[in-house]
Amino acid sequence: MMNGQVQDEVRRLAGLSDIRSAAERGAALTSLWPLTDAMMMGNDAKYAENLQVRESLVIAHALTGLDVTRADAEYVYEGADTIPGRPQDIVDALLAANDACDAAAAYRSQADPTVFADVAQALGATWNAEVAGDIADTIQQASQLAAGSAADEIVGNDAAGSDAAEQGTSSETRRVASVLAVYALAAATMLRQSDAGQAGTAGACAVLLSLNEWCDSVSLPRLFYSPQLLSQLLDARATNGDGVADVFVAVIAQAAEAEWEQHRTDVLWDPKEAKRQAKEADERRNKEELSAKFSK
Repeated sequence: MMNGQVQDEVRRLAGLSDIRSAAERGAALTSLWPLTDAMMMGNDAKYAENLQVRESLVIAHALTGLDVTRADAEYVYEGADTIPGRPQDIVDALLAANDACDAAAAYRSQADPTVFADVAQALGATWNAEVAGDIADTIQQASQLAAGSAADEIVGNDAAGSDAAEQGTSSETRRVASVLAVYALAAATMLRQSDAGQAGTAGACAVLLSLNEWCDSVSLPRLFYSPQLLSQLLDARATNGDGVADVFVAVIAQAAEAEWEQHRTDVLWDPKEAKRQAKEADERRNKEELSAKFSK
């Protein structure tokens, strides 16, 4: 993955409109960091919990094909191992998804990509030693490529001077675009490596959970794939020929842009302001109803 052609491909992907649009949302989010406000820190902690609930729901649905509800995912996240009236297959899949999230979190304390084999195992995916090694190598190479690409963008932005400012492109937006391009290439490679090992949907979900932990290590906000986007990403594995990376980028950038916008909204949420706006909306609605009543 580390050669001149790959670096050129990262630059090309980073310049695509989909990546640039997502990077703008990402830079708006990372501009809030490091968080120091207690309210925003609390909101971010709630976001992280909510993200795991959503991830477990999507994974359980993908593994079982059953209708997994938000309530199912929340119950299991909070510690339930059975849910009255609900299929045990759903509960077991949710338990496995949460175990996989916990296994992936081991990467935070020690950036050793070999731990991601445990993520696959938690989901019941079969990564043999060769596949697990290939995926670990891809993660390591992606980290090197992300660091180099981000540094190149910062230097390039400094050299551009006023031109870059006139284009309205911040160094952080450029950095996020470059690292997201690396993510896209790594995702395409790892998904195919897992697929070559016949790990199926479980293996693909393990790849995406692993990449989210990797995102933290390179200061890229986490991504989330809805069932629809996950399905599109899985379909992209079958793409061959020129433009393979672009197919993955189309899905990944869409997921990134939506999630990063939501993450920023969640972090900035002010309960007092929300209550005030709700009260104003109620008062406005009451006035409109009274006005309509007396105008008859």
